[in-house]
Amino acid sequence: MSEIKMTAKRMPDVSAGAFENAGEKLQTLMSLNSEMLEAVSQAGRTYFEGVTALNEELLNFANERLAQVSKTREVLMQCRDVGDILRVQQDWLRTASQEYISEATRLVDLSTKTVLSTVNPMMDRAKSAAEEVTRSAQAA
Repeated sequence: MSEIKMTAKRMPDVSAGAFENAGEKLQTLMSLNSEMLEAVSQAGRTYFEGVTALNEELLNFANERLAQVSKTREVLMQCRDVGDILRVQQDWLRTASQEYISEATRLVDLSTKTVLSTVNPMMDRAKSAAEEVTRSAQAA
């Protein structure tokens, strides 16, 4: 029991003035947290939209390629000699190669757009929060 009394005697006298700005600082921190949570929430929505766009692009590409394969099969069935077959195969290969390269470019563009539009707002908010905290600390 005597230890408790001794500890209480050693505690510094804390006046109400020591906590004068505490409420304001707490409000600032809560505001920063709220804004960051909103940025993270928006990033989640943006990411979902980007992934949805990528899925749609892939499905459209797959459908186009299947349609092209079907057309090529019909043309092959009408070929009369090996020369015709080779020309159809060469045309199909050339077209498919060009389409795959174009699709890869579109997918990279969509992926880059998704990543940047997801991450940049959070990074901007974090930078802004760090600047606000620094200003607040310098003012204190």
